Amino acid sequence: MKKTESLTRVDESGRVVIPESFRRALGIQAGDTVVLSIENHELRMTTVRLRLAKAQQLVRKMWGPLRL
Repeated sequence: MKKTESLTRVDESGRVVIPESFRRALGIQAGDTVVLSIENHELRMTTVRLRLAKAQQLVRKMWGPLRL
């Protein structure tokens, strides 16, 4: 995914609006849970769905496909 930037303001309650193009690129919909983290003095955000997919990928890499 290419790097994309946007300026937005933080309101009095600490809320920010995620631009529609960002929500669409990450598949974020109203009511979704997102994961926020701070890395190297930067705020990062991802979705729980993408975080789970990464974890599944790591497990497959370590253990191979699940065989029942």
